[in-house]
Amino acid sequence: MKNLALPLIVAVLFNVASGRAQPPFDVYECVGMIEYREAHAMVALEPVNDFDAGWVLAMGGSDGDQTLASAELGIILPDGFGPDMWEPVAPMAQARQDFAAVSWGGTLAMACGGYDGSQTLSSTEIFNSESSEWTSGPEMVMPRTNHRVVWMDADRVLITGGFNGVSETASCEILNVATGASAEVAPMLTARASHTLTPLGNGRFLVAGGFNAADGFQLAECEIYNAADDVWTSAAALPVARDNHAATALPGGGEENGVVLTGGRVYNADANLFEGLSEGAVFDPASGTWTAFDLSSPHSYHGMARIGNDPQWFAVGGADETGAGVDMTYGAAEWGNDGVAYAWDNGPLGSGQNPGLISDRFKSAMAPSWAGWVVTGGDAGGIGTCAVVVGPTSAVAEAPADGGFDIVP
Repeated sequence: MKNLALPLIVAVLFNVASGRAQPPFDVYECVGMIEYREAHAMVALEPVNDFDAGWVLAMGGSDGDQTLASAELGIILPDGFGPDMWEPVAPMAQARQDFAAVSWGGTLAMACGGYDGSQTLSSTEIFNSESSEWTSGPEMVMPRTNHRVVWMDADRVLITGGFNGVSETASCEILNVATGASAEVAPMLTARASHTLTPLGNGRFLVAGGFNAADGFQLAECEIYNAADDVWTSAAALPVARDNHAATALPGGGEENGVVLTGGRVYNADANLFEGLSEGAVFDPASGTWTAFDLSSPHSYHGMARIGNDPQWFAVGGADETGAGVDMTYGAAEWGNDGVAYAWDNGPLGSGQNPGLISDRFKSAMAPSWAGWVVTGGDAGGIGTCAVVVGPTSAVAEAPADGGFDIVP
């Protein structure tokens, strides 16, 4: 994927002649990964040379048969938006899937917890791109898989819930990457895994939905963590209980950010399978309420993101029907503006409007590049394909000539 001219995006979202909403995103195919991966993690790193525009590190996951310890580096060249090549790097000491990962300082990445194929893990390990080596990181206070993490500030990561090998847990902890210390903090009001964790601003974080086998599978309960007081308080419940959904913060119009949430899965007892939801919801922190809206497609085990400070978001396809002995079906990628969703149709060849590249994916991974978001793995063909979603020109700066890059959150 080389010599791609940055697409000209129409500034308005509606085409008056056709009456159809115009997608503010373009999707381009990238070079496929070395290995097929699902349930893996990927983070952005800054290059340690002056030749590349960006790096993404893909690690672990499952190849469909076994849990992986391997890792690979996606290299983004100055004339590209997403990886132009993948190079193997040192494997993690521990195979892991359904884990969490963060990166900081441009050169460091940490894998936290997960499942190694036989047991749930409490270990962490840190990758240094300057030495291309992994070292042991701080031990979490308990084993976790399908937990959620978010940065609280430059040094501290909030880790919430997950499955501890026996049951879903309400336990939470704060891990300080500067000191290497991890300390337990107030537990959530409800034990859960496969939830969402989204910063509201002002040191507050919203947890929504999730899975708890003892409470009937999917949860509607939501709660907010106040870091200053180390206290969790109940928040308005979701319109529909769900797990394995996705959420992202909206640009704050007041003191705190809103949250837009998409999809998730619910259990259909009659068919004995899980179904993806064709519903989203927006949380307004001022009123403390959720407002439901319709999606164009069902989604679960998917990802979503914004680019820059625009309220427009996109959702990777994800799964529709899943379950033991069930042939998986998929949802289609779509995009939205705050609490309004739009179908995302393929455009003319070469237009960059190829949302099919990020549909038909299950437990794929996402990481920012200098121009947007890289999406890898989980593809229905089991190949390890890769695509990049590029945002509006207003949210994308030129690639720096020195080979460095700025992550677009």
